[in-house]
Amino acid sequence: MKKIVLIDANALVHRAFHALPPTLNSPQGVPTNAIFGFTSVLIKMLKDLKPDYVAATFDLAGPTFRHEEFAEYKSHRVKAPDELYLQIPYIKEILTAFGIPIFEKEGFEADDLIGSLAEQTKALDDLQVVIMTGDLDTLQLVEKEKVVVFTLRKGVTDTFIYNEKEVKTRYDLKPSQLIDFKGLKGDPSDNIPGVPGIGDKTASALVKAFGSLEGLYEEISKSEFLTRLPDGQVSKKSSKEKAKKPKPPLTEKLIQKLLENKDQAFFSKRLATIIRDVDFEFEFEKTEWRNHLNRPVLEKTLKDLALFSLVKRLGELDSPDAEPLNPPGLFDREDTGIKSMLLGSDAELAQALTRMESRNELVIDVQQGLVIFGYDGVESFGFPETALDGDDVSRRFKAILENPSIKKIGHDTKAVARWGLELGISVAGFSFDTKLAAFLLNSDIKDYALERLYFLECEKDIDPEPLKRTAYISLLKAKYEKKLKDLELNRVFDEIEVPLSSILARMEKVGIKVDPSALKTLSATVNKELSELERQISDMAGGAFNINSPQQLSVVLFEKLGLKGKVKKTGKGARSTAAGELEKLLEEHPIVALIMKYREFQKLKTTYIEPFPELIGPDGRV
Repeated sequence: MKKIVLIDANALVHRAFHALPPTLNSPQGVPTNAIFGFTSVLIKMLKDLKPDYVAATFDLAGPTFRHEEFAEYKSHRVKAPDELYLQIPYIKEILTAFGIPIFEKEGFEADDLIGSLAEQTKALDDLQVVIMTGDLDTLQLVEKEKVVVFTLRKGVTDTFIYNEKEVKTRYDLKPSQLIDFKGLKGDPSDNIPGVPGIGDKTASALVKAFGSLEGLYEEISKSEFLTRLPDGQVSKKSSKEKAKKPKPPLTEKLIQKLLENKDQAFFSKRLATIIRDVDFEFEFEKTEWRNHLNRPVLEKTLKDLALFSLVKRLGELDSPDAEPLNPPGLFDREDTGIKSMLLGSDAELAQALTRMESRNELVIDVQQGLVIFGYDGVESFGFPETALDGDDVSRRFKAILENPSIKKIGHDTKAVARWGLELGISVAGFSFDTKLAAFLLNSDIKDYALERLYFLECEKDIDPEPLKRTAYISLLKAKYEKKLKDLELNRVFDEIEVPLSSILARMEKVGIKVDPSALKTLSATVNKELSELERQISDMAGGAFNINSPQQLSVVLFEKLGLKGKVKKTGKGARSTAAGELEKLLEEHPIVALIMKYREFQKLKTTYIEPFPELIGPDGRV
């Protein structure tokens, strides 16, 4: 049977972004953790499932019909970092190079497009529909072996396929009943309310007993707890009416709860239901990805992003039976022949100090409680910081670090200088800083960790052993020296950047003096402004109320003052007073502008002014 894979790209991008460390960047400074994770899963899927057809769907920026109907839909979700959204255009470029068409439609989510694509393609004979996603929202679309879901369980390597049997095993429900389950239980991840007080166990039992939400309320209508009076109280049927005892697991208390929240239950089910009839242009032939694969463009795109291990893995698609390449890092490690040694005895340490005293140049680094030094990019030594507790070692080492004739090379010399100051050592003679050099050569890079910079330059991972770091600093220095010279940046680097690092270390050590009286004055000024705003708002509202309470504010604006602007509603049906909604009402009443100004001052007070004194040290400095 042939296969078509429908990719829920947004879900996979988010999953990859949060599963991998944010330290991956291209040479141009573009973050690549989501790109790397997404493409890794894509290659694994293409190799494992060998699909004949593939299509991808994305969400578009802006509200969907669910947001229009329910103001709080997904409103609790924290906006993803900009670093994630920066990667989406590159992922789309990679999908296009793979020959995979992309589908998007304003007002609908990627899941709705997948539901509609699945509905169209499952009707084709001898074709299995596989939905590839990073979450479980699409399980409602599963149909026996005809429509299945390929998803991630842990990270971006552990995958699992849900057919109807697996859905039944996990939820003890049919796939089609999952929307009824969410109608009752809700879905916290999407802020779908459900029926308050009903959890997984009760929701599952009710759906199993009555088949669906409709079946449940049909059963309730036959029980003696049937009608709802205007004030919301449930009234029993009279004895003359045909009535029967509630069928388990229904109880009198549960029935009342279900009747009080009937509209919300059906509304929640509607929010959870994937639309299957979205109208958009779809040409099945364009999903034949192998016919549209552009291998040269794909390889170039991945190489430009410094994702060389993924370029290697493209070979897995040429040889479907080949073992996947799973290197321990993004790239192969380099055998540099670096010799490292942890100095354990007093004699070894004394001998090492003697060698250091005779050198003109040293590479120094401090990592994980180790003081590491080396030279020539070949030898590297280290000793625990506790060794500096000895008077003779401390005296000799201090003299070496404070001797400006012995040049010091490091990666983040400001951190080394700051470390020295904490020990009473004023490190002198810094001559090169690989981190500063990288910044001067490319200030757009997001992460200047030694590991990242080294494989951006050398396309190799460094050895994770901390003792070898100074050797890699030496190797990286050689590359940066040439680039600085070619770009005529030596003077800026030698006369400004490197000397400034020690100055900044001393500034950080000393701190910034804070005037507590000025803080008190600022706090009093803001409190006075807030009090005046409260008075003006209360006068306009016709009485005092809690401005920080959305419920009370909603009553004042829409009931007492009768504002008629079109704003979204909250989950409980009240009109929203979120900042974006208040902006729509600015022209209707002057109280709105005062409320927005009040909120600005309140945030200034609670977020900045009140916590600031706690940051001041005993010496009055931050």
